[in-house]
Amino acid sequence: MTSNIVITSNPSGGEILINGEPTGLITPTRVQVPMDKPFKLSIRKKGYLEYVRNHVKREDLSNKLEAILVKSSMAYIDVDIIPPTAATLYLNGTPVTDADLPLRNYPVPAGTELRLRAQDANRNTSDELSVTLPQNKRRLIQIFLKKRR
Repeated sequence: MTSNIVITSNPSGGEILINGEPTGLITPTRVQVPMDKPFKLSIRKKGYLEYVRNHVKREDLSNKLEAILVKSSMAYIDVDIIPPTAATLYLNGTPVTDADLPLRNYPVPAGTELRLRAQDANRNTSDELSVTLPQNKRRLIQIFLKKRR
């Protein structure tokens, strides 16, 4: 059983997801939501943090929900590892596994120090550097692999 509510966002143009599934609808619009069980409501818009409400019950909502979207504070990096090898890239100690090397337009937190380390265990080479980027900037970072001592 479902019920309709109007979902708006400020700014408008956010993609609406119910229980993690895209609805194909963009704010502002009328959306069918589960009436008899809790659901997760998400709104995504490029350049903004994802708006998420978990365990929403239809009875707790009026006929309209307005989501205030918060601008994300992101920067973007391109990373070249020189020489190109089957190296592993680490960002703040965590391997980057959700993108292929060389990295292109990879989103990172702005205004935060980032530690980048590339390591090729087969060749016993690595290098590490730190960088802080301002919001909405994109920077090419070249990591030159050197023999470890």
